[in-house]
Amino acid sequence: MTNTKQYDGSRRHVLDWIESAGFLDTVRNWTRDQGFVIAPDATRMPKSWAEPDESRLFDATSQFLDEINQSILQGWWLAHAGNIPNWDLIVAATMNSGSALVLVEAKAHASEFDCKLKPRATRKTSDAQKKTDENHNRIGQAIDEASVALSHAYPGIFISRDRCYQLSNRIAMAWKLASMGIPSTLVFLGFTGDDAIAKAGDYFADDDHWQRSFASYAASSIPPEYLDRDLSGGGANFRVITRSLPAGRLSRPLNERMVRLNPRTSDSLPK
Repeated sequence: MTNTKQYDGSRRHVLDWIESAGFLDTVRNWTRDQGFVIAPDATRMPKSWAEPDESRLFDATSQFLDEINQSILQGWWLAHAGNIPNWDLIVAATMNSGSALVLVEAKAHASEFDCKLKPRATRKTSDAQKKTDENHNRIGQAIDEASVALSHAYPGIFISRDRCYQLSNRIAMAWKLASMGIPSTLVFLGFTGDDAIAKAGDYFADDDHWQRSFASYAASSIPPEYLDRDLSGGGANFRVITRSLPAGRLSRPLNERMVRLNPRTSDSLPK
């Protein structure tokens, strides 16, 4: 069955890449130096255009962690049941016969780089607000724990709920997994050449443009000397790497993407 949603930007490029012949070989090349082994039938999410759902890593439906590790991550990240960040792509691997993970955060243009703090949601009832505030505080504590541990070993690393939250929560999660004995490769992946998704200077023209853009975005959180090398989480190591791939095809033209914002044409919106 073919999925009828018309994704654009990095979501489209990830799904196209997953269905390409060289997908697993590319991921293997990225992780071989760490000793990762990725099987031909390795579990991955999303799986294809027909199964485009992303993983939340440690929710009840996670295919990547057992119930014990799901519970550990859940308790570390949240005080109450709540929203968990989605991952653009996760691929299961093994290392020395134990579990390992490839975690991918994908971008197609520089405007996707977000250095905002995590917003504090407003709820309608005092009980719901209390739980939301407690979750907000727990997330801050979790990222601070990761930041303190990493900065002691690697001066200059600084991650926070209140600055570059999107980048910070990714690094914090990789650190926590490593502290639990689960190695990972955290891949920041730029798709290049999609000049339909953004204006010149915003979309990534080539690998050099992607690397310079990411380095500028991430430098105050993780200095470049800590990229592409083992970082210790205590129980295992993880790496933060930056890679690029050419977009397999362009995003739809802006006028086609904007139709979903026009209520007068809602009958024709992509499903």
